[in-house]
Amino acid sequence: MIITGGKIATQKGLEAADLLIDGEKGTIAGIMKSKSSAKSAKGSGNSDEGEEGKGIFDATGLVIFPGGIDPHVHLRDPQSPQKEDFYTGTCAALAGGYTTVFDMPNYFGPATTTKSAYKQKLEIAKSKAVCNWALHFGATMTNHDEVAAANPPSIKAYLGETDSELTFERLDGLLEHFEKFPKEKPICIHAEDLDALRYFAKRFPKERFSVQRPSVVSQAASARVAALSSYFGRRIHLCHASTVQEVLSIKQNAGATVEATPHHLFLDAQYEKKLEGNLHHVKPALRPANDVYLLWKNLQQIDCMASDHAPHTLEEKRDGASGFPGLETTLPLMLWAYRRKIVTIPTILRLCMEGPAKAFNLKGRGSIKEGFAADLALFDLNESWKVKAEDLFTKCAWSPYEGMAIGPRPRAVFLAGKLAYERGKRSLGAGPEDTRGQVLAKKGNGKPVA
Repeated sequence: MIITGGKIATQKGLEAADLLIDGEKGTIAGIMKSKSSAKSAKGSGNSDEGEEGKGIFDATGLVIFPGGIDPHVHLRDPQSPQKEDFYTGTCAALAGGYTTVFDMPNYFGPATTTKSAYKQKLEIAKSKAVCNWALHFGATMTNHDEVAAANPPSIKAYLGETDSELTFERLDGLLEHFEKFPKEKPICIHAEDLDALRYFAKRFPKERFSVQRPSVVSQAASARVAALSSYFGRRIHLCHASTVQEVLSIKQNAGATVEATPHHLFLDAQYEKKLEGNLHHVKPALRPANDVYLLWKNLQQIDCMASDHAPHTLEEKRDGASGFPGLETTLPLMLWAYRRKIVTIPTILRLCMEGPAKAFNLKGRGSIKEGFAADLALFDLNESWKVKAEDLFTKCAWSPYEGMAIGPRPRAVFLAGKLAYERGKRSLGAGPEDTRGQVLAKKGNGKPVA
């Protein structure tokens, strides 16, 4: 198959090129100087399955990115499939331009903290996922033997509260994981100081989250983790950094990596007023505008962008559930920032594709290179998308960005060289605008990557 007429996103910028896809291997077989004879951008994003054009995808007017890699999502299987499961969550990933996601372990029913629970979730993902995936294993005070038995690619430790047994009430159990878990694998850290959280919650019981959970709770926890992990020569991945102080603390350690979320970059604490009731609840909390500004100013210190996709229904949010859905809006937000010259194409590649692949040891993914997986997301950078709940694939059916005009959704997404998602196939003016698109991949098409 050939994807022709588009421009590929590279660390040098946008380059006109055709991609030759090896359908059997699901890899990029060649990158060639564009020879497209396609004339009309109106028809861009169309696959030609006619006898003469079979195996050609017309990408005229589109930019081809490597498929996004999101190292931090909560797909809710098997605890709460009524608000998300591996099928709907990975559909949302494809519709957002992601071809690989890493699922988090903090659930009941059961939490992913034993070899048997890990095996159960592996089987669920294999049967339901429509994009590629990996699973983080949950670290607890006492499950060091279970971690060794399961031999996962990464583990997640919670220094703040979470809705399962993963919270570390003391640090001795965490330090044992620091010592025993293989050094080449990352330990992902949710860094909020538990004692400080409890103090501020009692001190400001009726205030918004940004007051109950101020920046200092994350900064204090990050500083402790940085010092203790350094002692053990431990590789750390800091989840959802919300202030530059956290980033700089962790980055003192050789090999440490840091992720940021779109809501900590595109929203600030003033936005809590617009998210009525408890809708603004997210951990870590939204930060004051100056913290957001400094995080942007130090973007070069951040390795990954992660959605922290946390789907809860509106009813659950109003009851106090914490987290925002984000798989379908993260890349469109970053492309909005590109259009306004806030970020460059190389920065988007580094944060959303190359950085996560490097942080989590994914070989042959995250870049458009010969021999790499043909996981691709194609965008029309001239498009905008006004976020509407009815356009979303996530079961939770709401977004903190509702009504905002942001960057484009993908026109097409390829998984292992096969068309997995397509939007806008109709020519312009031929009917209602196709804003949601269609997932073409079948359950089980996604494969484990780690």
